[in-house]
Amino acid sequence: MRRILLALILVAGIGFPTLAHADTGADYMTTARITYYTEGGQTADGSWTYAGEAACSTDIPFGATIVIDGWYTVTCHDRGLLPWTWIDVYGDPNVPYLFGDYAEIEVIY
Repeated sequence: MRRILLALILVAGIGFPTLAHADTGADYMTTARITYYTEGGQTADGSWTYAGEAACSTDIPFGATIVIDGWYTVTCHDRGLLPWTWIDVYGDPNVPYLFGDYAEIEVIY
């Protein structure tokens, strides 16, 4: 049973980032859960919250640029108690994703 599950995960690419994308310049592409938050203040890397800033799960480094679905761009400056590959966008309740939607992201270091 474990081998079948592992094979399905590997074939479908679920939870694993793909290699760099030549067309976009991304270091890797994967799927992430997208949410937003509005309580401002100092971020985990010492900067201050601003529109276009995001809290990211620990698999995404501080300072990385994240392009969501090929057009919505944020920069990772904060952390939270976020599960693997989660982007919590600051200050924009009009983020075009419902709370907890999944989207394709490109991560650029």
